[in-house]
Amino acid sequence: MKGLLLKELFMIRKTWISITIFIATFGCMGIFGGEPNMMLMISIFISIWSISFLSFDDVSKWRQYSLTLPYGRKTIVSSKYLAVLLFDIISDVLVLCCYMISVCLKIIDFSADELVLLMFLSVVGGVIYPVLTLPLYYRFSSEKARMFIMVAGGIVGGTSTFFMKLPFMNMDIIINNAEIAMFIILASVVIFFILSWLLSVKIYEKRDL
Repeated sequence: MKGLLLKELFMIRKTWISITIFIATFGCMGIFGGEPNMMLMISIFISIWSISFLSFDDVSKWRQYSLTLPYGRKTIVSSKYLAVLLFDIISDVLVLCCYMISVCLKIIDFSADELVLLMFLSVVGGVIYPVLTLPLYYRFSSEKARMFIMVAGGIVGGTSTFFMKLPFMNMDIIINNAEIAMFIILASVVIFFILSWLLSVKIYEKRDL
């Protein structure tokens, strides 16, 4: 498992320049612009970027090569999900550092509620894309997985207006019950993460490579 995680970390070297530029750009925009929301782009970008490594796996025939290693398919899949959590933690730390730097420079005023919400959104935003993409990747390929995600995103975007009009989606209700809403969302993300992992394992164990 350690070797598989190191492999994910070594992939950073292929795109570290573009990653550093992106993080620095949105980090500075969030810090000096007094816009903590811009800092969330770091978590979102890192989550999407970490899944982009899947295309490198396709090109290098990693799936076929991985079967020659002393790891079961379940372990190989699990390493991907652990890498997602690792990258999510890294992005959360970066967002936290950007927020505290902005506070120390007195660009924004410290707010415990704002920080809790920011970190909550960072944690959740950092895993949503991988949770949706990985089962599709193990069933198809990275290119087809991205295509399905784009289609799903269009469907969600097209139906969002309908869902926002539902009684339980009233923003006043959500704001007044923010703690309950955050708990429900976080619990849902944890459940979907586990289900996504189980589905990926099941798909990958049955797939012919």
